Amino acid sequence: MAAFIASQRTEHSVPHAVACRALGVSESWFYKWRDRPPTRRDDRRVRLAAAVRKVFEDSGGTYGSPRIGSELREQGWQVSDNTIVHRRHFHTRTAARLKIGAWITDLYNRRRRHSVCDWRSPIDDERPETRDLEAQAA
Repeated sequence: MAAFIASQRTEHSVPHAVACRALGVSESWFYKWRDRPPTRRDDRRVRLAAAVRKVFEDSGGTYGSPRIGSELREQGWQVSDNTIVHRRHFHTRTAARLKIGAWITDLYNRRRRHSVCDWRSPIDDERPETRDLEAQAA
């Protein structure tokens, strides 16, 4: 949040005091954050982001997060699948919503297995033929 507050002054000429007040944080908290040295966690985040970027660029931009994660694990990084995020900037919220909706319906709900669905994907669980086969087997 402090990085956001700092960016508002440079990008939009919003004084730190105004941004802090609008976000409900004290100015002393902001200045304490701004002047502190990076933590080990901050350093690790920067190094990990650089490693992710390098693996992605080395793949010619073709590797997705599972493959990037496995490459990083081979390099000795301890990462979870949620660690790897490819940031994408959208021009509008509508464009972001459409992309996220397409990802959920086209990829996530087709591959993700869920215990509530007897370890099938949600889309497979909702198909009538799946229910018909289950009814016949019972």
